[in-house]
Amino acid sequence: SWMNKYETREHFAQKLTRIVSQPIPVSQKENLLKAFNFSEEELEKGVKENYLDFRPHLFLGKLYNADYQISQDPEDLKSALYYSEKSISLSPNNQQGYWYLGEVKLAQGKKDEAVALFQKALDLEPRYLQAHWYLAMAYKFSGQYQLAKEQILEAKKLGYDWDSNIYELRQAISIFEYFKDDAVLLPLYQKAVQLKPDDIQMWSALVAAYANLGQFDKAREVAEQVKKIKPEASAGIDEFVKSFPK
Repeated sequence: SWMNKYETREHFAQKLTRIVSQPIPVSQKENLLKAFNFSEEELEKGVKENYLDFRPHLFLGKLYNADYQISQDPEDLKSALYYSEKSISLSPNNQQGYWYLGEVKLAQGKKDEAVALFQKALDLEPRYLQAHWYLAMAYKFSGQYQLAKEQILEAKKLGYDWDSNIYELRQAISIFEYFKDDAVLLPLYQKAVQLKPDDIQMWSALVAAYANLGQFDKAREVAEQVKKIKPEASAGIDEFVKSFPK
């Protein structure tokens, strides 16, 4: 049936967009772009077969935007805009359409429009906790760090555990780092190294946070941990530790 074909197309499109969220080696970009082109052609067939169904438009818009992140081809962004807007016109109460269109607006540099779209999605269903997180990220990417901070704290208050996922925790940390509050950052760094014990960047930030708070013995202790994980960084770490008061 068409639905089975659609589900296969959607699954492949979602898999591709997840890949783009990770660092992509240059050697793989050409093959990935070919996969995007193939998937786009398949989803466009779905649009023609069921032109009143918002779903193929929705995922095609998302796919073209992910394609643009690699290709930087303005035509891909133009297509992402068209299909995202079309999905909203077909299903104006679907949150995803506003999220995907908001991502397109961010790619276009239209930050205020993007924030308004993420706010619209939240207004449609405030009980969906991830909508609060998406709005926080829109604030972050638009440079509105105070609003981003308030929104992620609100999401946490409502029960959205962004600190149990290393990717989201790192996003939250990047917001709190803007305010340079080591007392707030310290437990976040501690949680980050629990979730990803080989994350040298978070371990190093933990050392610095302890030092900035005057907890030099703890900073030295954690510095030794970093040296075990990455011995080649020992010289730089030892030099940093030497700067601590006796």
